[in-house]
Amino acid sequence: MEPGLEGGTRDRGSIFGRLPRWPYYSDGPYVLENQAEQLVAENWPAIEGLANALLSKQLEPLKPFESGTQWSEAAMAKYVTGDEIVEILGRFDVTAQCVQEC
Repeated sequence: MEPGLEGGTRDRGSIFGRLPRWPYYSDGPYVLENQAEQLVAENWPAIEGLANALLSKQLEPLKPFESGTQWSEAAMAKYVTGDEIVEILGRFDVTAQCVQEC
């Protein structure tokens, strides 16, 4: 288990503390980084809700992509369905829609 996940939450400051600081963007310094930090802060309850839903799941055998590509070397994984994600995000007033991709 990664450090900081023992209690089911992670200090978002530690996440951004590990990201490189990019040079200036056209709209000013660190605009994208600041926007990302703001979006994470505003949506932290929804992010935490999704993380907790995933952590509460039981391990299942790894499911390959429809293309047959294997996305992990692990034999087991945890899954949250698209419908579950839409429902969880809805609890936090985040509009989402589950669509089947081609």
